[in-house]
Amino acid sequence: MKRWKAAAYLRTSRGVQEDPSNTIHTQLSIIMDHISRFENIELCSVKVDNGRTGLNFNRPAYQEMMQEIEASKINCVIVKDLSRFSRNYLDAGDMLFREFTEKNVRFIAIQDDIDMLYLRQNQQDFFIPVRTLINQAYSMDLSKKISSQLKVKRERGEYMGSNPVYGYKRNPLNRYQLIVDEPAAAVIWDIFQWRLEGMSADRIAGRLNQLGILSPAEHKRKSGSNCTYAFQKKDIPLWSAGPVIRILKNRVYTGTLEQGKTKSNPFCHKFSKQLPEGEWAVKAKAHEAIISE
Repeated sequence: MKRWKAAAYLRTSRGVQEDPSNTIHTQLSIIMDHISRFENIELCSVKVDNGRTGLNFNRPAYQEMMQEIEASKINCVIVKDLSRFSRNYLDAGDMLFREFTEKNVRFIAIQDDIDMLYLRQNQQDFFIPVRTLINQAYSMDLSKKISSQLKVKRERGEYMGSNPVYGYKRNPLNRYQLIVDEPAAAVIWDIFQWRLEGMSADRIAGRLNQLGILSPAEHKRKSGSNCTYAFQKKDIPLWSAGPVIRILKNRVYTGTLEQGKTKSNPFCHKFSKQLPEGEWAVKAKAHEAIISE
């Protein structure tokens, strides 16, 4: 009897309140119960993608699982249901019928009653594509509803970003409202004042470093945030012209929120597009201003 080295793959969606039946704990419990019924299936790996879309395979834990398959550490993938694996009709079909078949990987979706080891060809050709297409349609509809909700919140002046800009922090009583971060706001005021006096961004950055003022990234880290920035080059970053220019160009310091500047592509985020300024969600007096217009 062939022995199967299995990976349990678990996924929760991002930006939505998950159904209780799709929590990581519930998914794992269902998979463990299923494995216990088979003497020849051994759980060798548990892969978890928390808050990741099912519309593409650009997920860290999923990629780790595929590396283990390539290294012959895994030859069986078990999920609670097909939607946890993928909500993309084309990607799911290609992965299951080409990649997994070529590598002799057994795929099991428990609650959809799918086991590729026993599934007849006509069932593979019909049931899995149709089921995945339904999942994809559901995900796309959900994405549209979430986008509509976000649009309404932005137009009301609610802050929908993940990390407040330097100079502000979230209101502990209302996470969708910005309040002034007093120590950082004093630095913001100095930056604008020095610029009005004719100092260049480079000179402003140099003065801030001479005064020992923490850079925006370091200030956030000291305040308990674990956020990082794509443009951050050093473990303990210093001020430079870039952050100074970004501050000088940001209308948020006048109390105005500018949001919804990009439109994301649910299938691939690198295909997101910049929207023209006329389509942004702009709300004046959304929060306390640090500087005047």
